[in-house]
Amino acid sequence: MAKRLTISLLSLVVGLSACNRGQTSLESKPQVNAESERRAAPCGKVLRLDDAAIRRLDLETRLTQVVNDAEFTDEELKEMDSSRPLLKEQALETYRSAYSSWYKPTDDFQATLDYAVKGTVQSDKYKKLPPDTRTLHDEYLVKFEKMMGKAHSLGKDDGTTAPCPF
Repeated sequence: MAKRLTISLLSLVVGLSACNRGQTSLESKPQVNAESERRAAPCGKVLRLDDAAIRRLDLETRLTQVVNDAEFTDEELKEMDSSRPLLKEQALETYRSAYSSWYKPTDDFQATLDYAVKGTVQSDKYKKLPPDTRTLHDEYLVKFEKMMGKAHSLGKDDGTTAPCPF
């Protein structure tokens, strides 16, 4: 149950993020100054995060630190059928999503993540969990949300400051 909960939450967040990519209303489009317009134009909107970029950005170390900073306990990892390598992989997917959507200033990942966590916590299946298990899951979700938010911020920042490959 716990592993499916984590996978469902991650799938929902990544799915919602991917579905919303590239869609902005005209009213929400911020005014862009000439310098940032020039910087974005030659590179286009697609930044690829290949193996060379992953090494150059030292993502292995940085995302390991993001997972460690979330301070998951061994008990939480065991209960959620999770592991630090799995969490790092999930953080990398969130990083990739943010990195590739660097051009989207109205991307509100944190609101999407909050909505997904709230939906999970308010679900009937979740409410039926024993109180001690629910408390452990609540603590895990808070740390998971913090980790995913940090990974997203790193990806967005790196994508914004990435040098043009052309």
